[in-house]
Amino acid sequence: MLRSALTSLTIAALLASPASAGCYEDAMLVLDASGSMAAADIPITGPTRLDHAKSALAKVLPDLPEARRMGLMTYGAGQETSCDTVRLRVAPMPQSQGSILAEIGRLSPSGGTPLADAVRSAAEVLEHRVNPVTLVVLTDGEDTCGGAVCHLAETLRAEGRDTIVHVIGFRILESRHGVPQASISPGCLAAETGGYDLRVDTAEELTEALSRTLSCPLIASLE
Repeated sequence: MLRSALTSLTIAALLASPASAGCYEDAMLVLDASGSMAAADIPITGPTRLDHAKSALAKVLPDLPEARRMGLMTYGAGQETSCDTVRLRVAPMPQSQGSILAEIGRLSPSGGTPLADAVRSAAEVLEHRVNPVTLVVLTDGEDTCGGAVCHLAETLRAEGRDTIVHVIGFRILESRHGVPQASISPGCLAAETGGYDLRVDTAEELTEALSRTLSCPLIASLE
């Protein structure tokens, strides 16, 4: 009984501390399911990038605080060349881990990369103008659908109550020609909002990055 009371007090103290910021804020996972996520390991019969994302999320999501309201927004998983593929798969709610994993399990990579539209839609769903929110973007590339990602990042910083965007770039290859780099780099989202900009290449690094951006290990260990 005493231990339970002390644990409750400890959790309350952690929640009040700056180190716990983001642990229980409403969150949205923005997942890239575009055609490039079909790229496979060598040999080409190995797991795809989306397969690695599914496996990493299956390890991380069950450990998240059940009370946290979290949803899933995806782009891709549509027509081969389409940019009209942004979909809210799971509305933000507590205990959403199982629903998110079920939706992710049904995804097949295809289509373009409307990254800016997906992030904007996720922020709107979370009502970021009045709520502190966290977005975690998992992508393997830049916006290919004409979205001005860095302009969006500035807008989210300016109009959001407290909007943080973490970006996980999985085997990302940013272009150096054509569209100006400053307008499309997903890293702008993190730089403008105070989030993490994590670039990872292995399945293990991907799992660690998802855990770092989604979980609250200190609190989870006490619950």
